[in-house]
Amino acid sequence: MATAQNAERTRDPRGIIPPRVPRLPVFPSSRPIPKCLPPRLFGDLVDCLSPVMQPGGPRAPRSVLVIRTDEVAGLVMTLPLLTALRATWPQARITLVARGTRGELLRGGPLVDEVVAWPDRAEGPESLRGQFRCWRLARRLLRRTRPRGGRFDLALLPGAARQEGQRTARYVARAAARRVVGFDPADAGRDLLTDRVADTGPGTHPLRSGERPAGAVGVTITPDAYDAPGLSVIGPADRAAAATLLSPLAFSEGPVVAVEPGTHDPAVHAAALNQVHARLPVRVVLLGGLHDQPAAEVFVRSLAASVPLVSAVGRTRPRVTAALLAGSDLYLGGVGDAMHLASSVATPCVAVGAAVGVAGSGAGSAGAGVVHRHDGPWSAGSRLVVPTAPDPAGLLARTVLELLTGVAPQPPETLTDRRLPVTS
Repeated sequence: MATAQNAERTRDPRGIIPPRVPRLPVFPSSRPIPKCLPPRLFGDLVDCLSPVMQPGGPRAPRSVLVIRTDEVAGLVMTLPLLTALRATWPQARITLVARGTRGELLRGGPLVDEVVAWPDRAEGPESLRGQFRCWRLARRLLRRTRPRGGRFDLALLPGAARQEGQRTARYVARAAARRVVGFDPADAGRDLLTDRVADTGPGTHPLRSGERPAGAVGVTITPDAYDAPGLSVIGPADRAAAATLLSPLAFSEGPVVAVEPGTHDPAVHAAALNQVHARLPVRVVLLGGLHDQPAAEVFVRSLAASVPLVSAVGRTRPRVTAALLAGSDLYLGGVGDAMHLASSVATPCVAVGAAVGVAGSGAGSAGAGVVHRHDGPWSAGSRLVVPTAPDPAGLLARTVLELLTGVAPQPPETLTDRRLPVTS
């Protein structure tokens, strides 16, 4: 009787009684629910949800995905790899994923066909939610680029294994491509890579890091790929914009020095150029973003009024900055994005670095440390200066004069690394 009454209560207006849903028993478990999927299981699940690869022998990839999640400097040092990929597979469609607006440096250029922005705050794969977001990011990437076969034939991760964002990049690449090549992280994340390469040693310049992933897919980075690769990203409009910015300097003579004052003490940079200008007339163009405006103001106040000056701080895009550096005779600033841009367009650099890895005392300057740095400038004739001497402005001025004139004003300082000269 009670059952019939309950059925009458649950009967809907159409006279249909919904089926009774059994209540499943709850069994205690000694194993907690996993916080996230193991990388191998994530990869297997992605393969089940992705289009089936067509059978066939080895062939050149038709679609290539390159993910670079760090700053402009890392993107610039990927240019030799992209140059080699384009030369080896001219018919392949190359898609670059770069953080934020940094990929604008290569948009519309000959090296890549499409640039996709990597979110500045991409959630990591440390939870099921984060792994699901990685999969969704890969699906959005595939819907936008539409590679043949539904997935990329190849994904390359040229960044270091422990680099920020690389763990997320491995999950996204595994969901977006059939073959993933990257540096071995030496943990469970290595299961996301179909081709693992050994990480470069601490003494290798980051510029050469792309050689091992390239070799894993049969691509050779030739020496000429390192010869001013940044010139290929500069277009006619960028050169015209740079010429307009430099036009006020046309009424004076002397070499053009591009200065980024925001990395180190801008007053020291200005004092060094004042000493240089007293012996050799120079012209100065200031570089940097809006965040460098306070340092630029200090530099301008410290610079002699007789030095011709143009400020491009906060007024240029990355490609116009590259064009300004290509039109300059020297770069003076810190080890950062602008220095690598200058190196990529074959402009000699005087890079001001920190005393990292002090090995001893310099023979040519009292109290100066002899250091080794493998992330410094890579254009011909460049110097990495560590201003630990009592007169840092004088040391910078002597180095700048030596590069601009080819004659050392005094006996040269100690050089500890012939591949990467270090002046102390």
